[in-house]
Amino acid sequence: MPDIRNQTLKLTFIGFGEVVSTLFECAFGQNQNLLASVYMPLDRQPSDATAAKLYAAGLPVSSSPDVISEAEVVLSAVTPDAAISVAQGISPYLMPGVIYVDVNSVSGQTMIQIADCVERNGAHCVDAAIMGPVPILRNRVPIFLAGAAANEFGLMAQSLGLSNTSVVSERIGDASSLKMLWSVITKGTIALFTESLIAAHRLGLLEQLRHLLKQEYGNTGSDAMIIRMLGSSAGGASRRLDEMEEAARTLRAADVPTWATEATSRWLLELSKMPAVRDASDVTALVGQISSSLDSDHT
Repeated sequence: MPDIRNQTLKLTFIGFGEVVSTLFECAFGQNQNLLASVYMPLDRQPSDATAAKLYAAGLPVSSSPDVISEAEVVLSAVTPDAAISVAQGISPYLMPGVIYVDVNSVSGQTMIQIADCVERNGAHCVDAAIMGPVPILRNRVPIFLAGAAANEFGLMAQSLGLSNTSVVSERIGDASSLKMLWSVITKGTIALFTESLIAAHRLGLLEQLRHLLKQEYGNTGSDAMIIRMLGSSAGGASRRLDEMEEAARTLRAADVPTWATEATSRWLLELSKMPAVRDASDVTALVGQISSSLDSDHT
């Protein structure tokens, strides 16, 4: 295992959105012996927001697969629907022994397909599930790892400044499956809160319901938690729909009905159609805006 305290480590990112740019800022970028670069294929050129993040980080960006061939570690952070196609596209350029870390929110079944792609020529796939909000927790965010190279990458990640990694198992897919099962609960909670709070707002019972939530669930029912769940969902829920389809795939693999997950996806779809909230600092205003947006969407 390359020890970046004693020698350089060549790491290539595929994708440089909020997750990777934050981790680079608070962890990866603090290592002088890390030689980092970003692979950006011609058919996936960066948005203006991503381009600004790349400029701020000062990382070299390449559309040549040579940057993949020269890497010791490749970290994929794209979108759930693109995770397999990205793995398929770069797999011929991965050298034997390279560690391919996939942090995309996909099912264990999808992660197994990704591993099949990247391990054909002797590379090692690490199933890496990020289990919390990176912008808030930063380098302390829990990251579950699975795969034959999970222990090796876990030690490497610690030396890179990621302080909260843990190995779930050596079986590819276990970390992602666990994340998808957690998503069924956490995203389902967003749907339940949204549905109940809108009804309370329309019935004139919002303050009473907020009191019950705080009394029964403590921090989970706090105004801050409601704002975090609903404020980040309205206008930004579309990226979670792919994740819920992957969660449903996980349930189907276990021969479990997906009734609640399908209902959650319906609410996330409705929320994705709404404009970003104007005032996410006040629960009453937030719920009122979502309620009004729901009305206008169905008229």
